[in-house]
Amino acid sequence: MIRFFILFALLFSFSGSALGQTPRWFEKIKEIRLLVDSYDQVIKLLGTPEDGTSEKKLAHYFYLEGGRVFVSFASGDCVVTDYSGGQPIGWKVPPWTVDSVSFYPKRPFSPKKFKIDPTGFQKHKIEDSRNAYSYENDDIGMDYTLNSDGKIESVSLYPGAKLRHLHCKPE
Repeated sequence: MIRFFILFALLFSFSGSALGQTPRWFEKIKEIRLLVDSYDQVIKLLGTPEDGTSEKKLAHYFYLEGGRVFVSFASGDCVVTDYSGGQPIGWKVPPWTVDSVSFYPKRPFSPKKFKIDPTGFQKHKIEDSRNAYSYENDDIGMDYTLNSDGKIESVSLYPGAKLRHLHCKPE
């Protein structure tokens, strides 16, 4: 009986400390510096892209413990497209510079496991999904989505307010 209580106490203490930690996948994606790191730096950090190719593409998926990471790279051009409303899009950075990172877990998880301060996040209903929401904070450059079960199904990092000066602007 004493062994049972000791085992229970050990398990409880380990699970309590794990809940207070930042998830490893989040620490890993935060190592990627938006609008600074290059394609090659991402390969060094995350390894070979999911498709196994060494060909540079403007977007790649990577495997990471617990899910997939999507990394988008800037083309280095400021362009006006038919979907940009007549405004230039892109970033004033060298080609193949990271401009966003997203994580998609294998299984959606409780927001309690992802200790995030909700201050500054705006809640938006996802129209094509019942009871699903996105939470966005443009100042820090982060959003996450909750599915209809209230579980996180994606976390994205994008250039926040301090990097807006690098965004393409109308001439």
